[in-house]
Amino acid sequence: MCVRRSAFGDGGRQPGQFYGVHSIATDSKGNVYTTETWEGKRLQKFVYKGIGNVMAANQGVLWPKR
Repeated sequence: MCVRRSAFGDGGRQPGQFYGVHSIATDSKGNVYTTETWEGKRLQKFVYKGIGNVMAANQGVLWPKR
């Protein structure tokens, strides 16, 4: 059996990071939405781009660059 893992996001207040997530939802197109109630008070949308292999270098947050 092969287990594939993938991840996105991290703790923080920048785009792609989470700080006090309150709700998580998806739509019929596979997009993921998160809302935060702590000081960020924002909504983030993560666009579904299909299923495939994701290299470790392409996982995590977009900012700051590693």
